[in-house]
Amino acid sequence: MPRQKNVQNQDNIQNDFNYALEFAKGLTQVNSYLFNPLLANVYLKNINMQPAGQTREHIKQIISNPREYEQSLRRLSQYLYNTQLTYKRMIHYLSDILTFDWFPIPINATEEDMNKSTFKKDYEIMCNWFDRFNAKKEFKKAVLKMCLEDGYFVHLREDKKENVLFLQEMPIDWCIIDSYWEYGYLYSFNLMYFQQIGVDINGFAPEFKKYYKNALDMQKNKTYYPNIRPELRNGKWNYWQQISPEKGWVFKFHTHFAGLVPPLMGIFLDFADIPHLKDLQKIKADSEVLKVILGAVPRNKENKTGSKVDDFAIDPNTLAKFIQIAQSDLPSGVKIAALPFENLEMFSFDNTSEIKDDIMSKALNNIFAQAGIDKNGFNTERPNVATMNLSKLIDSAFMESIYRQFEDFCTYHVNRLTKRYKFRIVFEGTIFDREDRQKHALELAQNGIITPKIASAEGMSIKELDSGMLLMKWLGFPDKLTPIKTAYTMSKEDSKGGRPKGDIKTEASEITETAGSNIDRDLDEYD
Repeated sequence: MPRQKNVQNQDNIQNDFNYALEFAKGLTQVNSYLFNPLLANVYLKNINMQPAGQTREHIKQIISNPREYEQSLRRLSQYLYNTQLTYKRMIHYLSDILTFDWFPIPINATEEDMNKSTFKKDYEIMCNWFDRFNAKKEFKKAVLKMCLEDGYFVHLREDKKENVLFLQEMPIDWCIIDSYWEYGYLYSFNLMYFQQIGVDINGFAPEFKKYYKNALDMQKNKTYYPNIRPELRNGKWNYWQQISPEKGWVFKFHTHFAGLVPPLMGIFLDFADIPHLKDLQKIKADSEVLKVILGAVPRNKENKTGSKVDDFAIDPNTLAKFIQIAQSDLPSGVKIAALPFENLEMFSFDNTSEIKDDIMSKALNNIFAQAGIDKNGFNTERPNVATMNLSKLIDSAFMESIYRQFEDFCTYHVNRLTKRYKFRIVFEGTIFDREDRQKHALELAQNGIITPKIASAEGMSIKELDSGMLLMKWLGFPDKLTPIKTAYTMSKEDSKGGRPKGDIKTEASEITETAGSNIDRDLDEYD
């Protein structure tokens, strides 16, 4: 009998729970008239725009324990991005370094296989996938978010009408990393996000309607397994929906731990001092034009009976009138304490080395030093070329390490579609090495080594390069172009003097090139 009563109580609890869920669902439907552009705009901004400033003491607390303050650190990063232009430029500088030039490498195809129609079909499938998915556009958005907040949770969307694929950003505060596989991390999404009035589920992939419907019917939910095989991820735990890697992906700057903390967290405390240092800089500027005249008020020298309290030679009221008259004829930056004086002296605040130093410049130099970014690239001063070139190499290596994640993403999705032959997608290139890569590719081509790098060095896919060459051939440009003159075919009149440009630029050569000192200098000048 007690056992039957216990079962009945459990059924009542379940019924009450189902009723509450249905009520919440119905409330959302009844209040659907509350949906409007203002609410939609609010929730769109909440996806990736929730900045929050912090006091210096709180910043010290949260950066000392990033494991417990992930959300606060991400919102602080957004706040600094909006309020500190130097921080914003750092974020964009790092996120804009990668060019996402790419080329495919067949994995399991021999020379004989490449002559088969089956290989051609798989190759076309691979190319068509990139025709639909704008890798450069989508991945540049990902890198910006990774530099700003570390993590970028996305869902691969397909627009069949436009025949395009794109990455929809998921609200980071409603996503959680819960597992990993050979290509990185996996995440789950909190479906309670759709319980908020104003959030339109139609703005997400169609499968989220199915996820949400199943979440409301707890009895039909499948068991949640954090480490189940990725292709089988569809379990649920309460309102958390496991997202399969076929659609969901986590791009992360820090791949060595699952926490979500901004990559430039180490300089947050320095940026917190900037407002205070700006105030000090203003005080310093005001003090540099301030003059103070000081002196001792004379005592009564005719006193024969010894010193007395306040035994001054000048009446205080008379002294005040003198000060008022004198101050009225002086500029506002000069202050007089009393007049007339003995031992007159003038003091100013612009002759000490501490005051002459620019405290803001010192603070910014410290920030750049900690971030490992050459400050010369962020100002108009004449930079040190050798130092900047070294800094570019380091910054490029720092950012190129995340290329692997995007290679894995494209390789995985391309090879899901091909039938027999598989491809490895390779990304390369930075904004600093375009000319070097072009020169290297052409040198290989001149020696009979033709590689896919020829296309990527030009910022094109192999298909784009091939189509472009066919177009120019159809337009007849190869027959119309005049052969390029070389040093062996040019006459002395056509030749120009000066030493050929070297590959390595020094500071002196940069100055010469900028000034144009070697332009239009004929060989006749040296005869």
